[in-house]
Amino acid sequence: MEEEDKELHGKIVRVDDIVLPPWAKSRHHFVQINYLALEHPKTRANLHNWIDLIFGDKQQKVTSFNLFKPLTSEVKD
Repeated sequence: MEEEDKELHGKIVRVDDIVLPPWAKSRHHFVQINYLALEHPKTRANLHNWIDLIFGDKQQKVTSFNLFKPLTSEVKD
């Protein structure tokens, strides 16, 4: 378990309930691996598709193969 102080709305808050995945050697390693994954050319080339699927126009389209549960997204009437 990692502990760290963070500032939230001008107050210092102790964050002490973070559990890293087993493959992460430290919080710095976890951030480094995620950074490398997000900066990978394949991710950079397709990130806009994920954003559209989760937050945009493709959210409710059946043809988009959105596998997220309906309760995790807003329903647009």
